[in-house]
Amino acid sequence: MISDYFFVSNVCTGDFMNRFYNLQKWSPFDASATDAYDFMFLMEHINEIDFSKYQIIPYEQVKVINKGYIWSGANKRLGVNNLNTFALLYDKKLEVYYRHYELTQENLDKIMRRTQRFNSGTRTPFFIFHVSPGMRKILTRDEMDQLAKMFNDIKLENKLIVSGDIQCLRYVRGQKYKIFTTEHHE
Repeated sequence: MISDYFFVSNVCTGDFMNRFYNLQKWSPFDASATDAYDFMFLMEHINEIDFSKYQIIPYEQVKVINKGYIWSGANKRLGVNNLNTFALLYDKKLEVYYRHYELTQENLDKIMRRTQRFNSGTRTPFFIFHVSPGMRKILTRDEMDQLAKMFNDIKLENKLIVSGDIQCLRYVRGQKYKIFTTEHHE
């Protein structure tokens, strides 16, 4: 049953899916982004990360910003100043960028409440790796192949790779996990 899960993604796709299925507010990863390699680490080690231990990373030092993965145009519509956004480094192991939140105590409290729900273990994470347009611009074919192999090798049943670009599908075609694309191709 879908209500047994919540979606976790390396970009906002998980947040959109949680909203669509009315599962929002169960994950500290809503409206966030992670580096592709950090997301693979999260998938493999989610039960080993202490999410109650974190440090704040200012916008200028956020990994996904510095790599150029993130397009920030949406924040203009949301009234969020990109320079006031932040990341949290959980347990000195995993950096999560809260791209649509400004650094305020209210927003930190909101993320911590979601972390407590997440840690309760009452729902199972369903991981969505979204090959975003920003990633496709920056990563080489070899890096994409490496990420697809890493994704495939992670021993989880609840995972999905999403791409709107047929070029990215060739890296995952023929694997045992499901493939979803936002475009139709022959």
